[in-house]
Amino acid sequence: MEPFLGIIGIIVLIGICAIIDYNKKLKKKRTEIKKEKNASLFISLSHYNGLPIAENVFTQIFSCPNEYEFLANNTSFKLDKSKVTDISITSDVEIQKS
Repeated sequence: MEPFLGIIGIIVLIGICAIIDYNKKLKKKRTEIKKEKNASLFISLSHYNGLPIAENVFTQIFSCPNEYEFLANNTSFKLDKSKVTDISITSDVEIQKS
């Protein structure tokens, strides 16, 4: 019974190490993307309304010095920050209420 628990422990340890490595690589990739775009903020969300794309499309949003850039379905949309009057992140419950 003890060797069996040892094997399970090793498998769990390898899984934890793999998850940590994956998260480090993902963080490095995000940092590289932000640096490439000269962005101070990078977030990925589902699109709800406002761009000429379908609802719930996975959209990457970059906050660059003078503009916001939205990437969805290999299409880029750039919006000058001076033209933005309001930004909101809305939950599904808030969307249903409105």
